[in-house]
Amino acid sequence: MRGEILHYDDSTATGLITGEDGNRYGFALSAFRRPVTPLQGMVVDFITDGAGAAHEIYPIATSAKAAVPQFRPAPVAAIEPDLGLFGYFLRAFTGYYANFSGRARRKEYWGFVLFYCLVFFLFGILVVIGAVSSHISKDAGQTSISPLLFTGIGLMTVFSLVLIIPNLAITVRRLHDIGQSGWLLLLHLLPGIGGLILFVMMLIEGDRYTNAYGPPVKR
Repeated sequence: MRGEILHYDDSTATGLITGEDGNRYGFALSAFRRPVTPLQGMVVDFITDGAGAAHEIYPIATSAKAAVPQFRPAPVAAIEPDLGLFGYFLRAFTGYYANFSGRARRKEYWGFVLFYCLVFFLFGILVVIGAVSSHISKDAGQTSISPLLFTGIGLMTVFSLVLIIPNLAITVRRLHDIGQSGWLLLLHLLPGIGGLILFVMMLIEGDRYTNAYGPPVKR
């Protein structure tokens, strides 16, 4: 029999259907043949047990009001403002230094990567200048190494060590943003292909709705 949902109470998971025969039939949410959210006016097909109850209920999308709703959570407002590329970089090794919880949008992750590479590149320039300005004399057996070489290598080493934890943390939160477990970070252990897979995942836009790791951070 075909009918229309007259009322549904979410607190009790029960409601009423007006049948095409003019009678009303009670139903429970469990009577639906597939997971749905019953809406007033939804057209359904069902069978009755003769005792005023509807069973084997199946939604029929014959009109706009009867369309079966989608079950993807609705988008919600973001919880934080846009800090800008450099702002995200600063936050990564200050307030969010070892923050492995929550989510990180694409801009936050790539802002961190951008300035990480820029700083590393600047230290690399010092190393190159130091190496070029160093002098090794084979005849005299003397070696003159520029202080810039040691300074550049030292800064690169310290910088890399200091940002190991923020780098891991922001990668985990980026995975959370697309609804994935932070344990996927272990893909780095797979030679070649693991790093490529993670690189592609870092490019994926985050969920625009609340997922298992929290509400969205992108407005």
